[in-house]
Amino acid sequence: MKHVIKKTSLLALVCALMIAFVGCDKDDDPIPGSIIHENITITEPTVWLVENNPHTIRGTVVVSGTTLTLEPGTILRFEADAKLEIRNDNAAIIAVGLPDKGIVFTSAAVAPKAGDWEHVGIINTSLESQFAFCIFEFGGKNANRGMLVLDDARASVIHSVFRHSAGYHVFTNSSKNSAFSMFANNELSGSAKAAILISPNHAHTLGEGNLIDAPMGIEVDGTSYTNSDETWKAQTVPYVLGRDLSIVGANNPVLRLAPGVTLAMRTGVDIKVSASNNYGTLIAQGTEEHPVTFTSFAATPQPGDWGSLWFQQGATNCLLEYAIINYGGANTNIAMVELNHNAHVSIRNCHISHGKGREFRVSSHSGNGFAEFTNNIIESVVGEAMIIRGQVLHTLGEGNTFIVPENSGIRVSGFTSNTINLSQDARWSAQNVPYIIEDYIRIYENATLTLDPGTELKFINGKHIEVGYNSTHGRLIAQGTEDLPIVFTSASAVPQKGDWQGIRFSRFALSGSILEHCNIGYAGPNATYKANVIVDPSGAGNPVIRNCEIHNSNRHGIYKNKFQGNWGEPLLENNIFHNNTMGDVGEDN
Repeated sequence: MKHVIKKTSLLALVCALMIAFVGCDKDDDPIPGSIIHENITITEPTVWLVENNPHTIRGTVVVSGTTLTLEPGTILRFEADAKLEIRNDNAAIIAVGLPDKGIVFTSAAVAPKAGDWEHVGIINTSLESQFAFCIFEFGGKNANRGMLVLDDARASVIHSVFRHSAGYHVFTNSSKNSAFSMFANNELSGSAKAAILISPNHAHTLGEGNLIDAPMGIEVDGTSYTNSDETWKAQTVPYVLGRDLSIVGANNPVLRLAPGVTLAMRTGVDIKVSASNNYGTLIAQGTEEHPVTFTSFAATPQPGDWGSLWFQQGATNCLLEYAIINYGGANTNIAMVELNHNAHVSIRNCHISHGKGREFRVSSHSGNGFAEFTNNIIESVVGEAMIIRGQVLHTLGEGNTFIVPENSGIRVSGFTSNTINLSQDARWSAQNVPYIIEDYIRIYENATLTLDPGTELKFINGKHIEVGYNSTHGRLIAQGTEDLPIVFTSASAVPQKGDWQGIRFSRFALSGSILEHCNIGYAGPNATYKANVIVDPSGAGNPVIRNCEIHNSNRHGIYKNKFQGNWGEPLLENNIFHNNTMGDVGEDN
């Protein structure tokens, strides 16, 4: 049977006043009908009535294994250091007010201030507590906790106000199963710490319609997200990550970030998606009006404030769409966005900028490259916007805008092999900046490399392209247009004759190889690499070299090698030669 406190007789009123008087300081002014609850434990169902307002909490009041219900309009005043705790299995508090009859949790001080009282704690209980149309204010004395504490418990909190806390407004024990069944349409302001502390696995229980004004945001406390598939919803403040966050598990956890979500990282923090022998998926899908943002928590953000968004082996069906990523790259050996091994990532309509090193690295361990990379804006203030393994360069799509310093671009590497081995057909899309080729390119095993009109390749000193290699065949198709020529040149800021080794069509160059509307300059360094374009015998009319400008070779513009009595026989049409030291076209004796 429920226990209900009522003012039913004069005797009851007198008793209540006597209790209040005994519990008050001499300067207190007891209110008729009010009740003081001092260091008591409630063990049977109880209702606190509005007619007994204000209910004064002194010391620690415990609700153990039962339910405490507060009538709409009830006022709880907490004395210094006081707290109300709902503990043990089958314990709950039901504080459901009305729009015009809210329930108030406040300070008993004459001049209230943040930290006057401790908290309302819900601890180790399986029952759901409920708060609606409530006001929490002037609590949170323990700065490492909050005014409302969930510790291995769940609660519904709607249409409520939290203000003036000396710690968090809402604290959930991130090491236990502490979460919300609903948290929506609340107002939170004036906390010394973050408005809410919550674990990565429970942040999705923060609902919509909340108005949060807190410089410290929402603190996500924990290092692992392992839920099967959940969505973090947009709030009016960022989710703040103070430690590395890993999205990884044998169950392939999926974390979705809704349009408008901001993740703000503290110093050096990484977000890692998947790991060896495990899986994970990140889907950050914003809109043009409401992008998803990955940024620094610093008040004055700087490049390198946080670490990397790191897609590792096992990252599955990841998506960044209409995302803003900036101020990361703390470890200059790792880019602000890093792809490794078989990570499967689509990136489109994103704006990536202000990394300390490179904005992107598609590393030596990447077997897939991008699932999609289109219509992005990439800004770098320190050098190349991206370094990418040449074997996956074909996954770099169209419509991208790279903003980089002069003489920079997209660095294309073979990484540890020092060679870009192209053994499968590939098409390299033109970008608005050059590809900086830092290793040898070999096209072989019957592969064809096709370069789009407008593509520009700049070669580091001593590098070259070889078409056909090691007794296997390959083909190069470089067909530009008059308006969009394809450029092969030196990567030097001040190019010189002989900077790079040129293009060599070996005996294994497949028919159909062509250079058309190309601009080829500054190669031909020595007697081995004798020209900008070197042609071994691979059949009459192969390759076709047409409407090209071939210039500034340290030796010849084109050189025809001899092998077993046969010379290279390119088809040459309408080409322009100039400033080639040893002549335009040469051949072996």
